[in-house]
Amino acid sequence: MDRSAKYSSEELQHLPEGGDYRLTVRDVLELPSLHGAEVLAGHGGLRHLVQSVNVMEVPDILAWVKPNELLVTTGFPLRYGRTGELLDDTDLSDLVDGLARRGVAALAVKTGRYLDELPEAMLHMAEQRGLPLLVLPVTAGFDEVISEVFTKLVAKQSAALDIADRLHRSLTSIVLEGGDLPRLQQNSPRFSTSAF
Repeated sequence: MDRSAKYSSEELQHLPEGGDYRLTVRDVLELPSLHGAEVLAGHGGLRHLVQSVNVMEVPDILAWVKPNELLVTTGFPLRYGRTGELLDDTDLSDLVDGLARRGVAALAVKTGRYLDELPEAMLHMAEQRGLPLLVLPVTAGFDEVISEVFTKLVAKQSAALDIADRLHRSLTSIVLEGGDLPRLQQNSPRFSTSAF
């Protein structure tokens, strides 16, 4: 007896739906702590995923950065090298290139104290490599930025887990009641065998 017929197309349409549970650089720019931040270069990378945030305290950070990481800095490590020498445009351009190659989501700099403005060579490389280069407002506190980014990440991950759990429960219930994959496919265009 085919008991799967008791599930109408309408009932199957009420299964939980997916959504976008990723956090992008564009999303981060909407956080209150980044209100007033400006994208100076790398607009093509605003869709980069942000999975973590870290403070850049040293100029030779490339060995420690992670993919999809938002780096925030006061600008001091962009001013002085490891031995205290002033960094030139080539050094900063190479740094941006290295960050992009390692998959960093964006670099956010607080100007004013150590750097009045970001060098043109740095902006050019960021634009060329699609690495968003942000200038943070003077009022931005790194603790607030870090807290808000992680809070948003946790909220998005919780929502993704919730939708996965509800979908799992719905599908399990249908199968335990006698439904099968062909019946799910027939009644709901959202499901296909390639999704399972």
